[in-house]
Amino acid sequence: MKLNTDSVRTLMLDLENRLPWDESVTNIWNKQTGFVTYASYKELGHDEFIYTLSKLIDGEYISGKLCPANNTIGDVYIYSITWKGHEFLDNIRDPKVWAKTKSITNKFASVSVSFISTVASQVIAKLIEDTMHLQ
Repeated sequence: MKLNTDSVRTLMLDLENRLPWDESVTNIWNKQTGFVTYASYKELGHDEFIYTLSKLIDGEYISGKLCPANNTIGDVYIYSITWKGHEFLDNIRDPKVWAKTKSITNKFASVSVSFISTVASQVIAKLIEDTMHLQ
């Protein structure tokens, strides 16, 4: 399965809005209050949501774990967004920055999530520079 950067952004923004500040364990597998209530789950679908979540854990953008059970996922625990995850969010949150970043990175067959974050930070720097020259 391919990691979709739009899915990464969608899920990270959703987690940022949903996770408690105190890093208490959040089991998002709960059918009543868990992932099925997330807007990103509804938008991405089950497989894309779980795959993206697992890759965000692997990449250390979020702190959590997926617990296997009977050849499927038993529980999904999310603790927090990591410092690296917050840096990524701060770089890609603005829709204008995200659109410009995608227009640059879509010219290439493959770019990593960390590289996208780097490009987004350069887009932000350029926007700030342009704004400073206007004043």
